[in-house]
Amino acid sequence: MTGRKSHLPIDTLPVLVRLPPVKARETEDVSEETLHRILDAAGDLYAGFGVTRVTISQVAGRAGVSKATVYRYVGGKQSLLELYSLREARALVEEALGRVAGVGPESLLDVSAEILGEIRRHPVFEKVMADEPRFLTATMADPGFAEAARSVIDMVAPLAEAAGVRAARRSVEAALRLAVTLLLVPPLTVESNDYQESVKEFLRPLFTAGVRKSGKR
Repeated sequence: MTGRKSHLPIDTLPVLVRLPPVKARETEDVSEETLHRILDAAGDLYAGFGVTRVTISQVAGRAGVSKATVYRYVGGKQSLLELYSLREARALVEEALGRVAGVGPESLLDVSAEILGEIRRHPVFEKVMADEPRFLTATMADPGFAEAARSVIDMVAPLAEAAGVRAARRSVEAALRLAVTLLLVPPLTVESNDYQESVKEFLRPLFTAGVRKSGKR
C-alpha cells in the first residue's frame, strides 16, 4: 500500500511463513531494491488512478526502469497486482501481530480490527472502493481469492485454537467471511464512531461464545 516505504527484509518475516515470499519472477541477477521500487511505483499509481487503469508502461516510467525490466521482475498486470498485494498483506499482518499482547479472544479481536482498519485506510483500497467497486466483487469471485482465504485460515486457526476457541477453523472462516463484508459495509448495529472498536464489538460474540472454559481470556 502506497506510503509503506520502510520495507521489511524479504526473507526475515518468520511470523508470516504461511504466506508465500515476496520475490521477483526471476531469481537470478535481480535486485530487491529494484523490485520494491517497481511495487512502490505500482502502489502510487493504483492510489491515483485505480488498479484497472494502470499500465506496465506507466509503472516502468514511474519506477525509472524499462518495460522489459518490469516484465522480467513481476510479469504482467495481474501478477504485478498480486505481488503488490502480497507485499502489503505481509507488512500489514506482521505489524498487527507484533502489537498483540498475550493469547486470547481479545487478542484475536484486536488483530482482526487492526487489520480491517488498516485495509480500509489504505489509499489503494479507498481508491478502488470509490471508483472501481466492481473490481472488488470480481476479485472475490475469483478462485484465487478462495485460495488466499484458505491461507489466512491456516495461519489464524492455530491462534484461535491456542485462545481456546471451539471449532477454531470454522470460527476463523466465519470471522473471515464477516470481515469481507465489514470491509465493504461497516457495522450498522454497533453505536461507535470508531471503525475498529465497532468491528471488535460486532465480532466479539463469534469468538467469546465459542471459548472453552479452560481457554485463556
